[in-house]
Amino acid sequence: MTPKPSVKRGPTPKSSSTSTPAPAIAPAPKSNAAFRAASRSSSSSSLSFPSQSAKKPTDSEVAGAASLFDLLGDQFRLAICVKLCEGPLRVTDIVSWMEMSSAAVAYHLRLLSLSQLLKAEKRGSERWYGIADPRVRQVLAALRVRGS
Repeated sequence: MTPKPSVKRGPTPKSSSTSTPAPAIAPAPKSNAAFRAASRSSSSSSLSFPSQSAKKPTDSEVAGAASLFDLLGDQFRLAICVKLCEGPLRVTDIVSWMEMSSAAVAYHLRLLSLSQLLKAEKRGSERWYGIADPRVRQVLAALRVRGS
């Protein structure tokens, strides 16, 4: 058997009962006029910051946005919405494009339809799906996702 190499360790720091207080963090200034002026003068920035007088969103607005992002957070539902931004499609077209089972596609279409993000129209024996909520197109355009 070969002996294990010894590891040299430094002295263990002793814990003291008196600890130094953490440095205080200065509060953020209430007015940041320099930042606002710089952001206004910069024409290359596409960000816009709300003014001080902008109203706070209501709880229902926040809940609606959270629901939208929750539904579009799934990669398959997002892909379906991207494809449907190009125009309405039949279920069979979506199934062949997604290369998924028809049951899996039907599950995602049902979730998106129940949340009223998609609309379904029956034409003969086929069901066609399209985008119903304009927020879907707006989110996809803001994310610069192809098809929106």
